[in-house]
Amino acid sequence: MCVIGPIINDRQLDRIDRLVSQAAAQGATIRTGGRKQGPFYQPTVVTGVTPDMTIYREEIFGPVTLVIPAESEEEAIRIANDTQYGLSAAIVTGNPVRGQTIAPRIQAGMVHVNDSTVHDEPHCPFGGMKASGWVGKWGGAGAIEVFTDQQWIPTQVAARQYPF
Repeated sequence: MCVIGPIINDRQLDRIDRLVSQAAAQGATIRTGGRKQGPFYQPTVVTGVTPDMTIYREEIFGPVTLVIPAESEEEAIRIANDTQYGLSAAIVTGNPVRGQTIAPRIQAGMVHVNDSTVHDEPHCPFGGMKASGWVGKWGGAGAIEVFTDQQWIPTQVAARQYPF
């Protein structure tokens, strides 16, 4: 069983590697991972990331996480929203109810509480906010809306008597 497979293509694999390498060159610390292994990228944790680094501003689409400390819940929310993107986010907390309270304040199409951002269910809407994704949502009702032309065709079999 493969939970998370290889990176989709060499171009994306090289992009992930370039973002991580560039962050390290700009002063970030690679705590674990940070290398390609065949068509895979090692799970990578990066600290010391600042807003002026490219990796802070980009959607990575790979097994890389940035750990950015925050002094308060409000600052954490501000940092989470400090991006032009908003596809998927996660809140990891010892208090799931508090996580659910914070989630609506995060500007992302999906906010997972105590779960990974790589999560998709066919009956749930899948799509982002801001510059992530496109107009609309995949999955569930969103897919029906996008991939079909709905049409209502009522048919009266018996002659209708007017006035109603």
